[in-house]
Amino acid sequence: MSWRNLTTLFVFVLISPLLNEINLAHQPHQQLGKTEALTKVSQEINASSNKQLVLATPKKIKVWINTFIPNGTVKDPLGRCFKGDNRGFSNSIHASSRTHQEIEFDVATLNKTIDWKNTGTTHKVDCSTGHILESGKASTAQLINGKIERSGSNILINFNAASKNPLVTEAPAIDLNITFKINPAKREASISGLHDGFPAYEAYVTAEGGAGTLVYSHDHRATGDTPNSLFPPMEITAKKDIIKF
Repeated sequence: MSWRNLTTLFVFVLISPLLNEINLAHQPHQQLGKTEALTKVSQEINASSNKQLVLATPKKIKVWINTFIPNGTVKDPLGRCFKGDNRGFSNSIHASSRTHQEIEFDVATLNKTIDWKNTGTTHKVDCSTGHILESGKASTAQLINGKIERSGSNILINFNAASKNPLVTEAPAIDLNITFKINPAKREASISGLHDGFPAYEAYVTAEGGAGTLVYSHDHRATGDTPNSLFPPMEITAKKDIIKF
């Protein structure tokens, strides 16, 4: 055998194991055993699902509820006129409102990172000219941002309110008793509870500081409710199908 042939044979012997490893590494699933292939596919699906679950579960969630008067001006049962918020439904967290209640919390610990409540300034106006006659701001003492608790895979957040017109001693209060139900893993939200027929109500949820998603709304103009609906009891049952956020 010539030196050239011996050299060729020697090189082939050296690289044969490497060629076998390359061929095995590039074999498609169908070349593997049936059980091994199914196991590999199952592992890939589980890994993908777990990744999606991690991405879908937010670290912080914020919910808020507003009451507001959509009209520019509204009369009370005695014919006195007051300025309204003059707006429609809005997910702007700073939109004008009669009452605003807001909670942001850590999904893992349920600790509140924001616990805020506020009332809008009330203006009594001349019914003919709209000139402001008197202004006042209701106390936030009766706006109760309740506790946060787990219920299975859901998180419950309760809000209560009983806010009166600060310029009318005998005025009935804007009342609500609303509970948000949040499923963080599925990013689902709904609410339940009671509130007055007047004024308008809106509830929102957001995750990681994103834009608010409307969970519930009530427009007293659509239901024909008036300021007389502020008198007890709370006549509206707040209920909404589950929404994604």
